[in-house]
Amino acid sequence: ATRCAALLLRAVCLLNEAGDQVLDEVSAALGLWLDSVDAPAGEGGVEERLGAWRRGGAEAAGLAADAAVAQGLLDLLQGREDAPRVFAEAVAAPASTSSVSCFGAADRLATRWNMLGAVLSSRRRYEHALAAYEQALALQPHYPRALVNRGIALQALFNTNAAAGAWTAALLLLPDWASLLVWAQLAKAVEDNPALSDATQERSLPRLQQLLGADAELPSKTPGDVEAVLRQIQLD
Repeated sequence: ATRCAALLLRAVCLLNEAGDQVLDEVSAALGLWLDSVDAPAGEGGVEERLGAWRRGGAEAAGLAADAAVAQGLLDLLQGREDAPRVFAEAVAAPASTSSVSCFGAADRLATRWNMLGAVLSSRRRYEHALAAYEQALALQPHYPRALVNRGIALQALFNTNAAAGAWTAALLLLPDWASLLVWAQLAKAVEDNPALSDATQERSLPRLQQLLGADAELPSKTPGDVEAVLRQIQLD
């Protein structure tokens, strides 16, 4: 079970880390993942095999969300406009109790919302991305990656204080070794605000919290209905 999840996670990580042959490397990782979950071999390449399995057996195996994520990775790498809709299918997939599922469990729904938000943000659909991050954080308020991503989308919309607040909230949760890039993002965003810039240079989280007020607080909303939120962001 652990190996199955690790293979799919490897494909996700390769999306950002692989070199010139990223499509080949992700496809190879997904091929190994399909083998590990006993997806039928079929004919054609990895994408054809994945597509046939999504249509014919992934949901019954409790792996509909994982299969949608896998397809979404291939769609992203090939620049397909439909990638957000495929990640929305991962969000909407039934909760899984399969021991080999990486993303399908009910407690992984926040991760799926965060992934969808990142895909929407990469398409410059920042308002829709924020709606997805809101759901991720409603399910899991102490979620640094979603807070960081929320800050990126807010900064893209020129809402610097709210972005700084999201990054400050993330920094309160992150260990020092994982915080360097977030501090750098924050410093760049607030360089024209002397008070925030000074607090950032001093790495003073209490001062940042004081200056940013409610913007630096963790979200406290109730999760919305999945289908209703997907309609809101035009992915139903």
